[in-house]
Amino acid sequence: MPFLYNVYKGVHAELNMPVAIKMMRHDLVMNSDFLESFRNEAKIIASLNHENIIRVYDIEERFSTVFIIMEYLVGESLSDMLFRLKAISWMLAADFLIQVCSGLVYAHNKGIVHRDVSPLNIFVQPDDRIKIIDFGFSCPIGTEDFHLGGAFPSFERIPS
Repeated sequence: MPFLYNVYKGVHAELNMPVAIKMMRHDLVMNSDFLESFRNEAKIIASLNHENIIRVYDIEERFSTVFIIMEYLVGESLSDMLFRLKAISWMLAADFLIQVCSGLVYAHNKGIVHRDVSPLNIFVQPDDRIKIIDFGFSCPIGTEDFHLGGAFPSFERIPS
């Protein structure tokens, strides 16, 4: 599946610090489902303040598209790290798991389910600090509608 957005490095003019700018693709702005999902992601992340969850500073709508202004991270995805190293120590894996769980428990306590936790969405910084990224499929706890922004069919619960 092609990327639904592009991410650029920028400098926040008022804060004078590096930021990541997640820009929705121009062709998707006209799709109201994608647009609402993209805005929703920004609002959800912006409402969270935890050391293991990426920070959102702002959301802007300009030039017929939407931009999420986020914390700029240095490092690599856990997926890339595992591909590069082939394996990590059990102690590092346990530390990563504790950090991921800490961030997810915080989000759950705020009423948010990530719904896309994978090594691609776990970002490892150079000091081995973890950031959970990409809340694009997140939803409030208890949501019955598993429709994912219009890109995929709805999923139905199958009785046991």
